[in-house]
Amino acid sequence: MAADVKTHLYEWSTTEGSNLPVGSTVVSTNLDDNLRMIQAVVRHLASSGTVASDTTTDIGAVDATFLAVSGTTTITGLGTVSAGVYKFLIFDSALTLTYNATSLRLPGNANITTATGDVALFLSLGSGNWNCLHYLRKSGSPVTAGSFSGLTAAIATNTIANGDYNQNWTWTKTTATKPALFIGETTASSATDAVILELTTAAASTAWPLQVKARTSQVFAIEESGAVKVSSAGGFWLSDTPIKVYAATAPTITAGGGTGGAITGTDTAFQVEFGTGSATTVTVDFHTAYAAAPMVFVTGTQASQTVYVESVSTTQVKITSNAAFTAGTKVNVLCIEQGA
Repeated sequence: MAADVKTHLYEWSTTEGSNLPVGSTVVSTNLDDNLRMIQAVVRHLASSGTVASDTTTDIGAVDATFLAVSGTTTITGLGTVSAGVYKFLIFDSALTLTYNATSLRLPGNANITTATGDVALFLSLGSGNWNCLHYLRKSGSPVTAGSFSGLTAAIATNTIANGDYNQNWTWTKTTATKPALFIGETTASSATDAVILELTTAAASTAWPLQVKARTSQVFAIEESGAVKVSSAGGFWLSDTPIKVYAATAPTITAGGGTGGAITGTDTAFQVEFGTGSATTVTVDFHTAYAAAPMVFVTGTQASQTVYVESVSTTQVKITSNAAFTAGTKVNVLCIEQGA
């Protein structure tokens, strides 16, 4: 005898009294058929099958839970089946899943173009309505562009709009030759004045375009006014043939300069004001040694006087005059290093 119970899971009800057999059904000699049918229906929960893509691809009509979807026909619906039935779809080809806010809800509220090997989990909401609970691309890329996924393939103009949020990228570096973030070129740019990286703030913005920290301390910043700040602990490179601007701490007079001579400025640019005693030289020790002896330019404020650099090293410069410096005479010194 045939089984009394329904042969498809979608025909079963979550209400006990709505299922078969009914109370008046005699199942004595038919019990084995009913048990076999129940086992078959339950077994389909862990079985696979195939369904051809169609405008309405009736996945609920196929008992298997895991369904390979063949073909390339655009899908706008998945058929009508009881709420709560779920199906895993594995796509064999590229096709379009057409988003609908009621009948075919998709991640990102937009159409999805499938690729071979993509997997989707759909849940029936009843009345022909389905919700895609999860969509996994075989490539591993996300279905919708998140905060950073838009950067993965810059093949067109792209805007990532963020509100008042922090976007944090963190690394744990163990290899010195591997930069945490590299922005460069695959081939040389040919456009005049092309820009690789631009940091822009809006008109009247109070945000700083750039701040660099090392061990939580600021070492370099560009403020909203355009002012550039460099930590007094070190300098920065200005060009490929580097000109290095050194620390803000003033160098010191170690010889000459007259009694009461004073110095102000930095290792890069400083001024000596001579004291009394008719000194003809002044020796200055740099606060921070240069990697290579710098080029030194000297000008003085005393009329009819010639000042020149007598000697210079990575740690010291000696300035000499053809005539004695009178008290209050000032000598301006500019030091430029062009690499070690």
